[in-house]
Amino acid sequence: MKTILELIKKKKTVVLKMDDASDIEVIFEVALHYHLRAGETYDDETWKAMIHENTYQTALSYAFLKLKKMLSIFEMRQELEKKGYSQGIIKQVMHHLIERRYLDDVRYAETYLSTKKMVEGPEMILYQLRNKGIHEHILEHLFDRYQEEEIVYQIAENKLNSIKNKTKRQAILTVRQNLLQKGFHRETVERIIITLEEFAPSHDDELILKAYDQAYLHLSKKWTGYALESKIKEKLYQKGFSYATIQAIIEKKKLQSW
Repeated sequence: MKTILELIKKKKTVVLKMDDASDIEVIFEVALHYHLRAGETYDDETWKAMIHENTYQTALSYAFLKLKKMLSIFEMRQELEKKGYSQGIIKQVMHHLIERRYLDDVRYAETYLSTKKMVEGPEMILYQLRNKGIHEHILEHLFDRYQEEEIVYQIAENKLNSIKNKTKRQAILTVRQNLLQKGFHRETVERIIITLEEFAPSHDDELILKAYDQAYLHLSKKWTGYALESKIKEKLYQKGFSYATIQAIIEKKKLQSW
């Protein structure tokens, strides 16, 4: 038997002062359902049912709080376990959430792919989704429709068009490395890079003017004539300019010096 000595109301809960000197916090709706009042005594069966219902409702409220961020079934179970709820309560909460589709691993995987496909390659996405407990049959179905080449092409094209302060060769290398770091397959990346390389924008003509002047200013303090020309060519090549572009600027500068 359990006897409530005092009942203290809060905003969403009530605190029960018990005859055994313990305090129990109960959700307001549960208190109403079980007609909890100060001075009342409750049999063990009723009390046990009330405690179970209160724990379940508390766990469910906590789960909804965590669902402000989309979670997989596995992630939600982890959250409830970390909070210390019993397996019986967790099973009951999970059933409620899955049945009403608050938790849906298919939708979760589709949303994750849609959100991450432009910033993570397929291997990285698969790794992350597996860590989140998504079953293999869901992943297989999800990636049946995955178009890696289209995604890589779009990312590479956008990135190449946005790079203004690198030579064409440097820009290509930067984009290739970026795509590989994101986890896209090397063969796909190389195929797309070859396709785009010919049509990629080039700012070499503008960049090499500044690079030549900087190299000349630095190297002419020590070198002259053919040695200076060779050193400038070497410096410009290291910066990523093509042989043809370097030859063109060298000839231009020679004509200007006549």
